[in-house]
Amino acid sequence: MRDDMGKITKEAFSSEVVSILINIIVGLLLTLLLLPRASFSQLIIMVPAMLSARGNISGSYSARVARDLIIGSARKNLPENVLSTVTLMLVTSVVIGFISSWIAFLLHETFLPVHYFFLLPLMTMGMTSAVSIPTSTSLNILAFKKGLNPSNVVPPIMTSIDDVLIVLNLFVAITILGVP
Repeated sequence: MRDDMGKITKEAFSSEVVSILINIIVGLLLTLLLLPRASFSQLIIMVPAMLSARGNISGSYSARVARDLIIGSARKNLPENVLSTVTLMLVTSVVIGFISSWIAFLLHETFLPVHYFFLLPLMTMGMTSAVSIPTSTSLNILAFKKGLNPSNVVPPIMTSIDDVLIVLNLFVAITILGVP
């Protein structure tokens, strides 16, 4: 199934426009939910890393599912794809916590207890993955059934969905943990 340049551009452009609009909303949400917090300067250190990591993890997962749909091995490979994605999310969350706490310490921005730097990425990325994995799988299947190449359509949409989920789930995690 080889797509020509016009089809690829048409399929990807629509998804990119949706992605841009959603990410503008994400920026607004981020400003409204985090800026008023006393811990903003420490929280904001983690946000770009979580957004980037979640987008990369989701993009990789989506690409594997799309490939498997196209070659006919989706059912066989789905458990391994999910497990590798969850494992990558857990490891990445710990790395984000470690690097964020280290940077906050170096910048003398450490009035938050260090465990928040690990719990917030783990909770945020975990809650996001719980929604992102089934959503990405469903969107890949839907795009494939509609005759679209899921590799062209799903990644930009999932990146945007994940960005919204990261910001909302970070707010939920902050609220649950009582972060000032």
